[in-house]
Amino acid sequence: MSKSTVKGLHHVAINVKDMDVCIKFYEALGMKLLRTWGEGGQAGAMMDMGDGSILEIFADGDGKGAVGVIGHFALDVEDADAAYRTALEAGATPDPGWEPKDIVIGSEPPYPARVAFVFSPTGERVEFFQVK
Repeated sequence: MSKSTVKGLHHVAINVKDMDVCIKFYEALGMKLLRTWGEGGQAGAMMDMGDGSILEIFADGDGKGAVGVIGHFALDVEDADAAYRTALEAGATPDPGWEPKDIVIGSEPPYPARVAFVFSPTGERVEFFQVK
């Protein structure tokens, strides 16, 4: 069985009350809007922080945390399935419904990835993000 290889931070996700205000704020700080998707409470966006790391923004939260706090952080991994197994072996618990799976973030252009979420032994919500 292969072990997880973390390449670095992929993104940090925040839950916000106003997507437009948030995007404008971070654009003013020099971040570049990469993609948006969804509408209303289902809207999301990704912004380049300047070094390739991404700030992911969810309107009305992503259902996992309060507005104004970090919802999760994502590690850029070679193999999301291996990272998930390694995390469970190290004491993490699965985030139900977020076992390793392929997704396409419905943006323009579409952004395919393989992702998995766990809760660390101390409670943080961690995403393993494998760019496809």
